[in-house]
Amino acid sequence: MTLLMHVLVLSTGNPLLENALLAAGHTVTVLQPAGTAAVPGTARHTIEHWDDLDALKALEAGLPQVDAVATIDEQAIVAAAHLRQSRALPGLTVEAATAYTDKATMKTTLAAAGLPVARHRVVHHADEVAEAASELGWPVLVKPRAGLATLNTFVVRNPDHLKELVDAKAFDTRITDPTGRLTAGHALNSLHEARDGFLVEQFLDVEAEYFCDLYVHRGTVLLAVPGRCRDQE
Repeated sequence: MTLLMHVLVLSTGNPLLENALLAAGHTVTVLQPAGTAAVPGTARHTIEHWDDLDALKALEAGLPQVDAVATIDEQAIVAAAHLRQSRALPGLTVEAATAYTDKATMKTTLAAAGLPVARHRVVHHADEVAEAASELGWPVLVKPRAGLATLNTFVVRNPDHLKELVDAKAFDTRITDPTGRLTAGHALNSLHEARDGFLVEQFLDVEAEYFCDLYVHRGTVLLAVPGRCRDQE
C-alpha cells in the first residue's frame, strides 16, 4: 500500500517530478519562479530568486503543511534545504546542500575527507587570475562556484590568453536564457557579478571520466550506479 503524501516541489519549469508525484496519487504544491508556467493539478506559489532567504521566510506562513520538500533542479537545492530544515522535515540539510552545489565548498569537503581533487583558489576579479595560475600552474580552468553545465566556464592557457579574454569582456558577459527557467538563480550572472567570487582551478588533462549515481532514502542507499562517460570526439 502506497503512503500518499503532500509534497512541496521547488521547480524551475521542468514538471517531471510534479507529474510523477501526481500520477502516483500524491498532493503537490509547487514553488517556482514568477513567469514560469503553472503545472495543472498543483497549487502554485512563486518566488523571484531562490537565494532570497527573506522572501522564503515571508512565504512560510502562506505555504501549506507538507510531508516532504523536494526538487530535481540544482538551482533550488539550497532553498529546498532551508524550507525542509525550518519545518524539521527529513532530507538534505542546508550544510549538505551547500556542499553539493558550491564547488569551492565541495572540493574543500572532499579534500578534507582524503579524496583527491583538482587544486583551486577562489578569486573575485580577473585581475586575481594570474596570481592564482602562477601558484596552480598554467593552464587553469575558470568557472562559477555554483553553475550549470559549462556556463561561464573556460580554459585560460597563459597570461596573453587571459588578457585576450579580459579585453573580450569574457568575465563581464551574462548568459542569455530564452526559456526563462534560470532567471531565479545565479547561472546567468557574469563571473564578475558573483557575490562570493569564482574558481580558478588546476587544469587536468582527463583521460576518462567516471561517475556514480546514488539513490538515498533517509540515509539508506537504495541504489548505486557507477558508470563511465562516453569519450568526446
